[in-house]
Amino acid sequence: MSDIREAQAILRQDYQHFPFSIAENIAIGRPGSDDPDAVRQAAQLADAQDLIEERGYEANVKPVKTLDTGWELMGSDLEQESKGVEKPIELSGGQWQRLALARLFMRAASERVRLVVADEPSASLDPKVEYGTWLNLLETFQTLTPE
Repeated sequence: MSDIREAQAILRQDYQHFPFSIAENIAIGRPGSDDPDAVRQAAQLADAQDLIEERGYEANVKPVKTLDTGWELMGSDLEQESKGVEKPIELSGGQWQRLALARLFMRAASERVRLVVADEPSASLDPKVEYGTWLNLLETFQTLTPE
């Protein structure tokens, strides 16, 4: 079963919002990888470079929600730890979508991935960015299917 999980990269319509830095939100797409060049490449493919230039890779982001419940810190060990973290920035729907796309590109860069599924990966993007995103998706993932 773990081989099947490692062989897929999935971007759901309701993707996760994590209360991490921008770089960590991208890198979490490939657990165990801490390659900053891979994070930059994934961000570039997702057209997230303007967000990164404006805010920086280390800027913490505030999650809108995660699944149906939201992040609960009250009374947890994370509550105390979160007080030492800079105030998180809020992102628009399109900016979150770009981070989720970058996470998908990060995951799909693994040599083990052979299946990529993207459910409405550009729903919150403007038309120009959406067009570029589709080109990047097609170009990047067309090599995953053997001829």
